[in-house]
Amino acid sequence: MWIKGWGTRRPAGSWECTSGWPRRRYRTTRPAWRWRRPTSPPCWRNREELISSAERNQLCERCHHDAFHLELRDDYSVPDEDGPFQRWLADKDTDHSYLDPWLRLVRQSTARGMTVRRVRVVTEPLTPYIQWEHSVTAVNEQAGEDIRWLPRPLLPADTVFPCDGRDWWLFDDRLLAVGHLDQDGPILGSQIIENPDTVTQCARLRDRLWTLAAPHTKYLP
Repeated sequence: MWIKGWGTRRPAGSWECTSGWPRRRYRTTRPAWRWRRPTSPPCWRNREELISSAERNQLCERCHHDAFHLELRDDYSVPDEDGPFQRWLADKDTDHSYLDPWLRLVRQSTARGMTVRRVRVVTEPLTPYIQWEHSVTAVNEQAGEDIRWLPRPLLPADTVFPCDGRDWWLFDDRLLAVGHLDQDGPILGSQIIENPDTVTQCARLRDRLWTLAAPHTKYLP
């Protein structure tokens, strides 16, 4: 399988693909030494399969220009954040250790000229979880991420959210990673979408919401 715009097309059947990186097992009569190790992003047998957060971050690592995230939920509680969130609820303690892997990725990405952005569409008054996110957002921005906030009442009346209203990452205006969460909050994974019409619709919505949203330093809930 080949993801348009990423890496180089490879001959069909030249290597096996799992849900992660290709195995070094070649089905060809050509000498193995004549083949280079594939350098394109992970591939998936079935586009409806969900990729992990680690695999999604690999897409960000291979992004060239812009990675954008649209967030639409008012609660993103997940198991590995329960401790810091609960401590913040108890005494406003801001433990940033859970962010370290992401902050390293943001620093590496912005150091090579990329932009990493997100818009958070929020309900006011903010839920406790979003209040906590707001309290630590300055750390994201110090690493190079650009985050803006948009209260729901400011959404244009004709706003339509693609992808069934789910959150999504858009990489280089060419590939979407659409988030799937269960009703209790934990992330199940992300679905890869390359349909040009859907990608274009998301890119237009991104540009529209970006101009309406307030920069973090100017948003005072």
